[in-house]
Amino acid sequence: MKMNMMIDRYMPDYQFGERHEIVIHAEQEIVYRAIREVTATEIPLLRLLFAIRTLPSLLMGKRGKVLADTLPYVEEMERYGFLLLEEEQNLEFVVGVVGKFWRPVGNLPIKLKSVVDFTKFIDSRYARSVMNFSVQHGELNGNTVLRTETRVQTIGSAAKVKFALYWAIIYPGSAYIRRMMLKAIKKRAESNHG
Repeated sequence: MKMNMMIDRYMPDYQFGERHEIVIHAEQEIVYRAIREVTATEIPLLRLLFAIRTLPSLLMGKRGKVLADTLPYVEEMERYGFLLLEEEQNLEFVVGVVGKFWRPVGNLPIKLKSVVDFTKFIDSRYARSVMNFSVQHGELNGNTVLRTETRVQTIGSAAKVKFALYWAIIYPGSAYIRRMMLKAIKKRAESNHG
């Protein structure tokens, strides 16, 4: 049975995506809190991959974004330009972003002010992306299944080709970050459980 998820409301159709999940031995509320509290320093190699991503900007003499040591990663995403689209406490939240992610320099997202700005954004030169975190009770008592999904939609054919090339290069790093993020959330939640 397919669950109805918030992410489906914001991007039911997309060309690129990835999903990851992990079972955590902690209650749903504890897992959800851990999602909101995990920091970049708890996610192995995140800083290195982020530095590699910003290297072209630094080589061009432009200042790149720096990850904070103590700020929760979700807040880092919002600081970077992700917009909280919807949240149901202890179940799921969805963030969205619009940009030319494939550009080595000048790839910062467009600053969106509202959910309507995101849902109504149509420009063939850009890509729109959504990412969610969702939690649900697992099959065993006291277990929670944590999932994250990322979807990307391009409108114009040129943007689709550019993003496809970019995705082929960055997907392994993106998938690694997602898996390490889930493991960091699991570690944090299980250490706070019981």
